Amino acid sequence: MSLRSLFAFLLAACLVLPACDTGEEDALTAAFFVGVWDLTATRDGSGDRTAEAFDVLDAFEVTFNDGGGFSLLVDLDQSINDEGTADTTIPGVYQVTSDERLVLHVGAIAPSFEVSREGNDRVELSTASAVVNQVLAAASVDLELTGTVRLTLERR
Repeated sequence: MSLRSLFAFLLAACLVLPACDTGEEDALTAAFFVGVWDLTATRDGSGDRTAEAFDVLDAFEVTFNDGGGFSLLVDLDQSINDEGTADTTIPGVYQVTSDERLVLHVGAIAPSFEVSREGNDRVELSTASAVVNQVLAAASVDLELTGTVRLTLERR
């Protein structure tokens, strides 16, 4: 291939390949979530509640598995453990709906979250405070969140 042919090929590739990019993110699927995610921020109707959350939590992590299972680890602050409340691991099954909502099936409840992706390693999950308060209550955490709750998770 001559230098002129190579240059023409590279020029054509530069012009054609960007036209193939729609600028849209890939559809959200369950496979996107596979891995370990840590809670990094909590907001509700009253504002940023991250500091309050981490006053009672050492860690809040969700592990999503390939087969659709997940486990939520609620690692309580040591002072709460010392008062007799143990850390909690909540198992369940997850799915991503056709309208790209994350649904966590935990026993008899199935909270649904709106998902906002911020790249491949950060998401914001939004839902009503009653839903999050119910899940937290199962782990003996009472933050009394209000309004729409936004949980920011980052992939480990």
